[in-house]
Amino acid sequence: MPSGTTPQRYDSVDLIRGTAVCGILVMNIVSFGMPAAAYLNPEAYLGDRLSSHLVYAFTHVFADQKFMGLFSLLFGSSVMLFVSKLESAGVAPLRFYYSRTLWLLLFGMLHGFLLWEGDILLYYAVCGLFLYPFRHLWAPLQFALGILIFLSAAVIDRSGQSFVESLPAPVLGHLSPTWAPSQVDIAYETLVRLSSYSEQLAHRTLIPEGYSDHALDVVAATYVSQGLARAFGLMLVGMAFYSWGVVTAQRSLHFYRWLAVGGLTLGLPLTAYGLWQNYLHDWDITYGLFAGLLYNHLATPLIVMGYIGILLTLHGRQLATALRRGLSAVGRMAFTNYIGQSLLATLIFYGYGLGLFGQLNRLELFVPVIGIWVFQFFFSLWWLTYFRYGPLEWLWRALTYMKFPRLRNDQTSAQ
Repeated sequence: MPSGTTPQRYDSVDLIRGTAVCGILVMNIVSFGMPAAAYLNPEAYLGDRLSSHLVYAFTHVFADQKFMGLFSLLFGSSVMLFVSKLESAGVAPLRFYYSRTLWLLLFGMLHGFLLWEGDILLYYAVCGLFLYPFRHLWAPLQFALGILIFLSAAVIDRSGQSFVESLPAPVLGHLSPTWAPSQVDIAYETLVRLSSYSEQLAHRTLIPEGYSDHALDVVAATYVSQGLARAFGLMLVGMAFYSWGVVTAQRSLHFYRWLAVGGLTLGLPLTAYGLWQNYLHDWDITYGLFAGLLYNHLATPLIVMGYIGILLTLHGRQLATALRRGLSAVGRMAFTNYIGQSLLATLIFYGYGLGLFGQLNRLELFVPVIGIWVFQFFFSLWWLTYFRYGPLEWLWRALTYMKFPRLRNDQTSAQ
C-alpha cells in the first residue's frame, strides 16, 4: 500500500480495541504491583483481607481473560481488514502480512525482555504466523473452528490437572511459589522488582534456567499451550465477525442488544460459579492451578460477545459520545498504549521508578489504573489531533512496508 494512502478506519473497531486496551490493564496491574501468584490466587498475597477477595472476585468475573479475549478477537478481525485493504488496492498481501507479523514478533520479544515478562504480543505474533491461510474459509466455518480450538484449552487444562494430581507431595511442593508463595519467596520476588534496571535485565536472562524442574516445565508448557489455543480460537471468531459485519457495526441494534443480553446472561453466572468452586476447594493448588480455570475459559467467549454487544449498542445509538471518542482514540493507538502501560506501570512499581511494588492492596491498585487510563485517554486525543498514527503504529507501518508514511495530519502539516 502506498505510504501516502490513508487507510479506511472503522470507529467501531477502534472503540472495541480501545476498551480492550484499557480493560487489560485491570488484570495486568496485579502482575506489575504484586507477587506473580496473586494474579490467579487471591490468598497468595494479602489474602487475609476481605477487600482483597471482593476486588479479586470483581476483576475475575468481569476482566480476567475477557479483555485479552476481546483483544484476540479484534486481532483476527484486523487481519481480515488488513488483507482486504491490500487486495482492494490490487496489492498481493502475503509479503506485507508476514512482514507485519514478524515485526510484531520482534516487538513482543523486546517488550518481554526490556520491560515486562507478561507480554502478549509474542502470543499474537505466533498465532498470526499460522492465521493467514484461514482468511478464505467460509465465515461459519471460521466461527465453528474458532470455538472448537478455543474449547481445546479446556482439554489441555484437563491434561494439566491429571498431571498435577499424579505428583507426589514433595514434587508438588516445588510448584508452591507459583501458587502459594512463602514469605521467603515473596521477599525474593520483591527484592528483584525493587532492584536496578540492569539487575532486572540480568535476572530475566536467568529465567530460562529456573525452568529446570520437570513439574514446573510441564505446568509452564500447559499454560502456554492453552493460552495459544484461546488466542487463536478467538482470532478465528474475529475473522468471522469481520465477515459478518459484527465488529464494523453493520448489524442491527436489535442484534447487538441480544448479543449483549445473551452473552452476559450466560457468561457472567458461569464465571461466577467457577469462582465459587475455587472457594469451595479452599484455593488448593491441586484444584485451582488447572481445574479452577475451566469455568472462566468457558465463559470468556460469551462475555466477550456481550461486551461487543454493549459497545456497539452505544455506538449505534450515539450514546456516551465523549467517552466513545476517547476510547476510539486509545484504540487507534492501541500498540503505543499497550507498551505505554508497561512503561508507566514499571516506573510506578519497580526499583528504578517509584518502587511501590508490594505496597498497594488490590483496591489501591485501581489508583494507578485510573491514572494511566486518564493519561492515555487525553494523550491519545491530543496526539491524533496532530498526527495520523500513534508513534509505534507509525514505526510498525514503516517497517512493514519499508516506507516512511506521512505522520502529521494534513491540516497540521500545512501550517
